[in-house]
Amino acid sequence: MATMLNPTRFHQLLPSRLFSAAAAPLQHYFTDNPPIKPWPKRLFPKRLVSMITQQQNIDLALQIFLYAGRSHPGFTHNYDTYHSILFKLSRARAFDPIESLMSELRNSHPPIRCGENIFIDLLRNYGLAGRFESSLRIFLRIPDYNVRRSVRSLNTLLNVLIQNRRFDLVHAMFKNSKESFGITPNIFTCNLLVKALCKKNDVESAYKVLDEIPEMGLVPNLVTYTTILGGYVARGDMEAGEKVLGEMLDRGWEPDATTYTVLMDGYCKLGRFSEAAKVMDDMERNGIEANEVTYGVMIRALCKEGKAGEARNMFDEMLERGFMPDSSLCCKVIDALCKDRKVDEACSLWRKMLKKNCMPDNALLSTLIHWLCRDGRVTEARKLFDEFEKGSIPSLLTYNTLISGMCEKGELTEAGRLWDDMVERKCKPNAFTYNVLIEGLSKKGNVKEGVRVLEEMLENGCFPNKTTFLILFEGLQESGKEEDAIKIVSMAVMSGKVDRECWELFLRKFAGKLDKGVVVLEELLLHEMAFVTTAEVCDANQDLIRSGELRALQPVFQIYGRRQIFSGPVVTVKVFEDNGLIRQFLEEKGNGRVLVVDGGGSQRCAILGGNPVVQAQNNGWAGIIVNGCIRDVDEINGCDIGVRALASHPIKASKKGLGEQRVPVNIAGTRICDGEWVYADTDGVLVSQTELSV
Repeated sequence: MATMLNPTRFHQLLPSRLFSAAAAPLQHYFTDNPPIKPWPKRLFPKRLVSMITQQQNIDLALQIFLYAGRSHPGFTHNYDTYHSILFKLSRARAFDPIESLMSELRNSHPPIRCGENIFIDLLRNYGLAGRFESSLRIFLRIPDYNVRRSVRSLNTLLNVLIQNRRFDLVHAMFKNSKESFGITPNIFTCNLLVKALCKKNDVESAYKVLDEIPEMGLVPNLVTYTTILGGYVARGDMEAGEKVLGEMLDRGWEPDATTYTVLMDGYCKLGRFSEAAKVMDDMERNGIEANEVTYGVMIRALCKEGKAGEARNMFDEMLERGFMPDSSLCCKVIDALCKDRKVDEACSLWRKMLKKNCMPDNALLSTLIHWLCRDGRVTEARKLFDEFEKGSIPSLLTYNTLISGMCEKGELTEAGRLWDDMVERKCKPNAFTYNVLIEGLSKKGNVKEGVRVLEEMLENGCFPNKTTFLILFEGLQESGKEEDAIKIVSMAVMSGKVDRECWELFLRKFAGKLDKGVVVLEELLLHEMAFVTTAEVCDANQDLIRSGELRALQPVFQIYGRRQIFSGPVVTVKVFEDNGLIRQFLEEKGNGRVLVVDGGGSQRCAILGGNPVVQAQNNGWAGIIVNGCIRDVDEINGCDIGVRALASHPIKASKKGLGEQRVPVNIAGTRICDGEWVYADTDGVLVSQTELSV
């Protein structure tokens, strides 16, 4: 049994600043005149709640709240008005005014009778922002507002702690919930504890909780068993998972589709597909219908096994049962069919989806076009493109895929027409588009036109890759125009965007031939010397690391974009599942800066996509670091810019423009301030208070 804990002892688990720091003042939000016009002559709390809820500008919503309470004759705030403004602020991650508002609420006269819902919303929103300490503080302070904590607020807090991977605190809170907080756990509380222990890979302890639940007067439910089963499956112990399933059946619980799907997913990840198929057969034999998640697990496994025909059959069955597959699953099936040289069948599937009113997206179209072009069927790919274009707007990725296929097959005239169509539709070419066109022109012997496209490419802020340079150089050397090759090197150097691979290529091929361009050679050598890795920076600056002037971000980011090495002064943005502010910044000239976006670590949608990254590249941003998800990965990987993000996600964020800018942010265990410097390479990301001499 865990040691008994007093509520006050939990304060020792939190940073002291959360309890000693002064609340952010509200004075600068007060206005002498109504913040919006027309201001209502008669104002009631219900009307004010509606005004706050509908207001998209967070600062303006707070000004409306404060003006109503301070200046509107006869108006008095109540619980609902406080709840509405606190929910809106916390949902938008505008946390600074919340402490002052909570203080006003607590000290209101006459006292405002509060409900628990306001605290549950704050617990949840602080947790989503990664601020579990603040969630715990809110929970501990609930009695200060004459509100009794219930199992609902406890369960919300436990879920927050699980989201933030503080499994130790989950166990401590559970064990002391009744004695320290007067809360009797329910079965949902027990399930949260089981989930935390499984996430911690302590499935044995989770199984013990299963045995202890009846002693608490509770009955384990289907979620309890499925969670433990999932814990064993996650560690690859399928035999133990099957044992839990058997025990579940013995105790009279009928597994649902989720339970079976968890087991199937475990077998599929281990490559034991026949056993996964047997589980699905058992599921159907027991009268449990598969859902879209079940189908998705099995279809992805079949595609991975190279069983394209079986994947197609199961996909058809999924459609016939009325389930709508997502784009990524469609791409998997079409990709598997094409790899199996069944391109016609893949095209047939495309048309079947159209008949089912499942409109394919750009990712799916790009996959089909890629395989048709690879099969030499460029004309069919163009027809498919035209068919899609009638009802939708092709993305840059789709254009790039078809242009690449045309160039590969030497159909440069058609590629040029498609290029013109793309530009006419305000879809700007990126580095990938330029690269494939230059390579296609050079391979066809039209090196002169390739050089012209290269000049346009550099003027538009894009930069060629190593292969493009190599093909151009070889074409120029074969035609006896080595001086033009040296001019290309000069243009590249002057653009200031040469990456390490290209510097090495220039030095290897041209250092001995640059007697006519000494300045270029000096630039080459200086830039070659300038590539110092983050590891070397750390080794040479131990004092700065100890003092905190130089910090390393935790290794949580994936690397995207063509520029793996980048650095620059920091611009900070704090948002949550909204990319309006990010787009605003990237529309500005970057001047070699790095945009650091605190997206709260949300993995429910993507806050950065291909179009803003293309714009950032063209506007001269050095890089973008996102504490969240991105999408349009193929498009971003074709851009000459450095991007770091937690993961990719197909769902897009909202565009309301909510958030904060140029404020300190906490990302990957490090506090980053506007104006500091970022240095990133394949080893990691460093943050320095000042520019380093590297």
